[in-house]
Amino acid sequence: MGEIIDSMKAVYPQAKFSMDIAPWINDPTPWYAKFDMSDFTFMNTSGGRTEAGSERIRFDDNNLVTWKQINQLTKKTIIADAGYGKDGVCDGSGSSWSQLSNIENRIKDGVVAYSHSCGTESWLSSLATLSASIQGKPVCNEQSGFALTLSPGTGGTITTTPAGTSFPAGTSVQLTATPATGYRFVSWGGAASGTTNPTTVTMDAAKTVSATFAVKSAVKYTLTLSATTNGTISATPSGSIDSGATVTLVATPAVGYKLSAWTGAASGTSRQTTLVMNGEKTVGATFVVDNTPVTLTVGTATNGTVAALPVMPSSGYTRGTAVTLTATPASGYQLVSWGGAVSGNTNPLALKMDSNIAVSPVFRKIGEVSNLIKGGDGSSTTNWTVYSNPAGAQLTVAADPKSASNSVLSTKGNYGERSGDTAFMVSQSGIQLVAGTTYYLSFRAMVSSPDDSRGPHPMGVRVVSGASSVFKVSDSVLQDTSWHEYTYSFRASASGSATLAFLLGNAGDRNWQSVLIDDIVLSDLPPVSVGPRNIVRKVGLRMVGNTLDFSLATQAGRMRVDAIAPSGEVRNLADLPVGSGVFRTSVSVADLRSGIYTLRIRNGQQIHTGTFSVVK
Repeated sequence: MGEIIDSMKAVYPQAKFSMDIAPWINDPTPWYAKFDMSDFTFMNTSGGRTEAGSERIRFDDNNLVTWKQINQLTKKTIIADAGYGKDGVCDGSGSSWSQLSNIENRIKDGVVAYSHSCGTESWLSSLATLSASIQGKPVCNEQSGFALTLSPGTGGTITTTPAGTSFPAGTSVQLTATPATGYRFVSWGGAASGTTNPTTVTMDAAKTVSATFAVKSAVKYTLTLSATTNGTISATPSGSIDSGATVTLVATPAVGYKLSAWTGAASGTSRQTTLVMNGEKTVGATFVVDNTPVTLTVGTATNGTVAALPVMPSSGYTRGTAVTLTATPASGYQLVSWGGAVSGNTNPLALKMDSNIAVSPVFRKIGEVSNLIKGGDGSSTTNWTVYSNPAGAQLTVAADPKSASNSVLSTKGNYGERSGDTAFMVSQSGIQLVAGTTYYLSFRAMVSSPDDSRGPHPMGVRVVSGASSVFKVSDSVLQDTSWHEYTYSFRASASGSATLAFLLGNAGDRNWQSVLIDDIVLSDLPPVSVGPRNIVRKVGLRMVGNTLDFSLATQAGRMRVDAIAPSGEVRNLADLPVGSGVFRTSVSVADLRSGIYTLRIRNGQQIHTGTFSVVK
């Protein structure tokens, strides 16, 4: 739905959208709550009964809600469908909408507009009287927004995007100054400033914006930018410029350099300066090596320490200095991420101090699960909520014949028997995100029972925090019975609770019976490998001393067990003949150095992967 709205707004940027709440508004977990409500301005009421002369919107005798409840639950004002009675029949029950007292009561409840599909000429004629009677009355105590007054000077106009003269608090409004023929834009005034056109103002108060235009001169001058080394310069406007126009100059040094001074017609050492074109001019800039010391800041870490060699002098490092960071975890802990300006968990870590660098090392107990998803391996559906269309689809735990996993999230229901488009959503809420943290989402998906071969099926993935979409992607689940791996990353812009949703579509004649989603991992650690992450549950892995002990269902043939070091070096731990059935074995890791390893088990076409740690 979010993608549909985005597409429509690309064509109609001023469009406003209303969600039809239908009769399910007061279910224990109403379905409207599963959408990004920031996309919608209004709620529509329809279906069942919409009784005008009552405080209730009455869907049936056992399902009563009030107009005010809808307004308070959704935080949206209401467009009432006033023409229907019970079961949607056009039975004239909307007559009370012609009464001023009823309309005023509904305004207090949050109704800002209503429609009547059964209206008559006499009903229409009464609207003129009603409209005049309610003019100027406050609606829902809703703040109409801050006024934006435009005051263009002689020689041009100002337009806004979005269009309007009053905007809700916090709205970013783009202002565009358009000179009339024979004029040029000079600068902004009032609540806006500078010469950038278009510019943007944030409506946090009532504001007035002016624009100054000047008559174009018949005389033009050329501004020439001299070639520079170790940096670049730019000019706005550039080339042939009107006499008297102001030009903005910007100097951009290369890495390791700084601006020493402007040359030619410009002067000073500021990276941005201005120049008035009152003649032909040439401008250059001199860049020199930046010898300003740089600093290395290591955030306070728990359960571990970090040492830097060479030690930073009190004045800071000379630019270009090679520094090695070494993390020493406390007993039973491991370095999982450097964080800050540095990613990954390479240890020791080599840095080149070309700029100020801050790192925030994170240590975590060995074996501690970092997956923010509950039941992500499909072992439980308790933490997942399902919305399905058509009815009959359900969330189940089903056997997974493609790997040693015994359970997955599965959408069941023969969608191939239905025509047209259908949709299915699985979501989990209560996921806690931390602002500024990069998260990694990975999972496997497959079509388990396709009934034709007409191409891929759409699958959307979305992480929503509050009413804002943190991360959104549209992808495809290929129509075959093979697992497909998906890995994404995103950076959280704010802290708080979030919801992860999988949106599966069945577009037109591309039909399927079920889709399997397995091994869902949302973590602040990058995935070590592609494939099942919970190796402990997948193959019954245990570490006893310097021995890895595990069991798994095997196919007749050979089983190869490898340990992959952080450097990428592959160490073969075992290569054994196996038969069909459950196979149990132990392999030694005594000769491995301390570190986090990827365990890879190959048996025929099956590959199981996971991680284990060696501490010595």
